Amino acid sequence: ARTPGASRSGAAAPALSLAGTGSLKGTLRGTLGAPTLDATVDLTPAAVGYGTAFTKKAGVPFTLAARTTSGQAGQATPIIEVDPLTLTLHTLTVTAKGRIANPASPVLDLALRSNEAKLAGWDALVPALVGTTLAGRATLEATVRGPATDPAALDLAGTVRLTGVEAGH
Repeated sequence: ARTPGASRSGAAAPALSLAGTGSLKGTLRGTLGAPTLDATVDLTPAAVGYGTAFTKKAGVPFTLAARTTSGQAGQATPIIEVDPLTLTLHTLTVTAKGRIANPASPVLDLALRSNEAKLAGWDALVPALVGTTLAGRATLEATVRGPATDPAALDLAGTVRLTGVEAGH
């Protein structure tokens, strides 16, 4: 058995930290068997960190907006239709569309697409990049399919396009 907070290797998982305020707005409509959710979480005013891998200062854009509908496929499998789920962080906006089957043990079938994100300033969010000057832009188009409970079994396919990239130290 794993200790809560431990990774599969047994090492302690990085700590998620949140300091400051944020907001949550949402609307739930429909029937109990087929609800529709529109929700937005805005953590732009908050500082957010994930161990030593990620540090977002207060004021850097960080939002998650979701529009979902729920129902069933066939007779019994619950389905969440995502149209869309949009994550904005700093200069990057990634939109996911698709479905999540069996939310208790989720199976993903999602298409991801990003804006043309500016790379400048990401060194302030990713400590490993401190001292590196980045320029240029990046876009992402990808699909994610498979069981979310087993990341090794996920089928990830996609393209990252880099334009005018420059890096200096």
